[in-house]
Amino acid sequence: MKKVVVIFGPTGVKKSEIGILLSKEINGEIISFDAYQIYKYMDIGTNKIRKEDMDNIPHHLIDIVMPNETFSAGLFKEFAEKEIEEVLKRDKIPVLVGGTGLYMRTLLYYEPPKKDEKIREILNKKFERFGLEEMYNELIKVDPFYANKINKNDKKRIMRALEVYYIYKKPFSEFLKEEDRYDSIKFGIIMERKVLYKNLEDRIEKMFQNGFIEEVKFIKENFGFSPTSIKAIGYETILQYLNGNINLEDCKKLILKKTKDYARRQIIWLRKEKNMIIIDRTNKDDKIVINEIREIIKERWKI
Repeated sequence: MKKVVVIFGPTGVKKSEIGILLSKEINGEIISFDAYQIYKYMDIGTNKIRKEDMDNIPHHLIDIVMPNETFSAGLFKEFAEKEIEEVLKRDKIPVLVGGTGLYMRTLLYYEPPKKDEKIREILNKKFERFGLEEMYNELIKVDPFYANKINKNDKKRIMRALEVYYIYKKPFSEFLKEEDRYDSIKFGIIMERKVLYKNLEDRIEKMFQNGFIEEVKFIKENFGFSPTSIKAIGYETILQYLNGNINLEDCKKLILKKTKDYARRQIIWLRKEKNMIIIDRTNKDDKIVINEIREIIKERWKI
């Protein structure tokens, strides 16, 4: 079975730095599984690593689509599988770094169920007639496990889960429980919450200083956003600010709140993930964390 290392963690925990140092130690290359760093020009808002900070470690699946293009877990799987094969051909270890749990699971565990345009049309008509609340209530009946994991206002995931159920007569959550496809060692990086939140507060202030508003304005004027790219935290909120719907102070507060909420959900996902090795990096510098990870990898793979 092909070997991969996974570095998973909430936004603000400094996964990129750990990924780079680890790649140096184990002769690895980084494959990003961030749902929004795949988009070109969405740099500041996604806290995308700069080329000069990559320290000569190859990074893959960053800047691969335009902001007005849609992207999905299935597409990520397709791209990531190819990158993993190429990295292995170079006799290196793929180091997956990111915080998008669905992308990680899609790649490591299960085949995305097929789509059906006719079923989707039926569901869309049902949605137009009864509304999202009724669709979510239906999902609770047929797949309570998945329904309780997603936001009741997340139309895209609600409709997709119902589509899968209509096609297969099998809950979407069952497709998330398939066996491992790789020999993966998964590390979940966490830190004390107050330290993490302070990191996020500092980062968001710095993002605005570095031109986050100008970045959003540039994308809006030159490309526009797709239904998937606009979900990146901060972009829609800044559009509200640019449209005069909220003031700058409220804009920053809302982005901070959404970012903290997202980090909290990532930590919950991390703790529920099977075979995840939790590394608490509170009061530890990167070298100490890397030493812990390296020793576990050596023991597991006997390298």
